[in-house]
Amino acid sequence: MQMRDVGPTIAGLMGLETEGTGEHEEGKVYTGSRMTQMMSAWMTGIGYQTYSWNGFALQPELIYRVNGAKFEDAASLRMNYLELPVNVQWGIDLLVAKPYVFVAPFIGCNLANAITPEGYVSKETLSNAVRLLDYGVGAGLGIDFWYLQLTAKYNWMFGPVADWSAFMDRLAGIRFNMATFEVALAIKF
Repeated sequence: MQMRDVGPTIAGLMGLETEGTGEHEEGKVYTGSRMTQMMSAWMTGIGYQTYSWNGFALQPELIYRVNGAKFEDAASLRMNYLELPVNVQWGIDLLVAKPYVFVAPFIGCNLANAITPEGYVSKETLSNAVRLLDYGVGAGLGIDFWYLQLTAKYNWMFGPVADWSAFMDRLAGIRFNMATFEVALAIKF
């Protein structure tokens, strides 16, 4: 069995549901379960991993991600993003496996949105409420084993992904930053 240090990586990834938190302008904090729930539904993408140098490697990726939000029991919002994270990895090569830690700054572009039930808000309100660009950083752990790569990562989105007051009046003045946890399996070739 031989370790693979370099090559394109095709990744089929699965995100796990998480809750978001919001902070009111006056500093009052609301938990995600009271007003809205954030979730990461699924993602897939491709990437390229460089050779290791003293345990460090870079792995830029291009990822299609579907995120969402649920507003109490009234409606659900689905947001589709194209993201570009650059994973900076450091690990120890143990010959048969390489465990590593990584940090991954990213930028994302919103491609499309959908809300159910239809008519909850107009398409114009929907397109104006959801922000076009998203940015943040992820941190996690991973292991390379033969032609496989398994990672677990927590993502913090720094920009507010939407003007939530467009969906519920009670959310006016609340800034929700999305945070997701993901588990990913990549096949390297």
